[in-house]
Amino acid sequence: MQCISLGFSCITRFVLDNFDFSMSRLPYDFNVSTRGFIIDSILRRGEPFLEGDFSVYEMPLEKTQGMKRGEVMLWHDFESLGRGQGIAAGWEHKIPEVDSKYTYLADKFSRVIENYEPKMFFVSNAQHNLQEYAASEEDFERKFRLDAEFYFELKHALLQRGVVNFKIVFLNRSLDDAYALSQLHRKGEVSLTSRYVGTLSPGNYGQISNSLIPCVHTGSIEPIVGRYTNGCVIELLADNTAAVYVDGNLWGQAVPYFNGYIFVFKPDGGVWIAGWRDNSLRFNNKTSWVKEKS
Repeated sequence: MQCISLGFSCITRFVLDNFDFSMSRLPYDFNVSTRGFIIDSILRRGEPFLEGDFSVYEMPLEKTQGMKRGEVMLWHDFESLGRGQGIAAGWEHKIPEVDSKYTYLADKFSRVIENYEPKMFFVSNAQHNLQEYAASEEDFERKFRLDAEFYFELKHALLQRGVVNFKIVFLNRSLDDAYALSQLHRKGEVSLTSRYVGTLSPGNYGQISNSLIPCVHTGSIEPIVGRYTNGCVIELLADNTAAVYVDGNLWGQAVPYFNGYIFVFKPDGGVWIAGWRDNSLRFNNKTSWVKEKS
């Protein structure tokens, strides 16, 4: 299963990183985009992904500035001097680099969604300050509402693009919209999953993400069994469970979890989630363990 963020903000990717930190970067991950932009960019195959002129956007309450292009706000592609300080001078010279990056990401997105592997597209409007990107409540609904209208528009756009074997997951700040969408699922829209999550910030998105798919999947533990360059050793136990040794001491256990592995460590019961990529474990706390070559 490939989990893919379609926005509307960075929070969606942060939630997915709690499942599998090894997921590669895609174009909707770390910016703020709108309903209209998502549908339009999918239908025109992201060529180009960003359109129009760049301008400076300032959040009305937080007074932090980022760059805006069309209906996309870019917060990680240009250097910001901090709250109330604006964008670093010379940002115009970075435009070709940004354009090149998003061209590359859009091309990678095409390769990912046009294969036959199962896919889940996640969209959320749950970022706590998302309202700062709308001029009014009506404007917010036009840009960011997750309702039946947007679901059918998105499903149609994906089908028009030739995407197969997919599901759509909405993480909603509106209880009423989340409930209405869940009724659609019960009436036969089995490709839709609707969840009410309220508003999310870095303090609580991990709790929400871990509640979405809490069960252990049926993948194999064997790829991660072995010795690692940092001295850690993972040994197979039974029933798809492995023991984790640190400096020769039993330190915890690991089992398959969603697209990766979940580690429960002693003595404090800490939980780490990892993806397996390039012969290494990539953990959601930015730690990496590289497996020794046999």
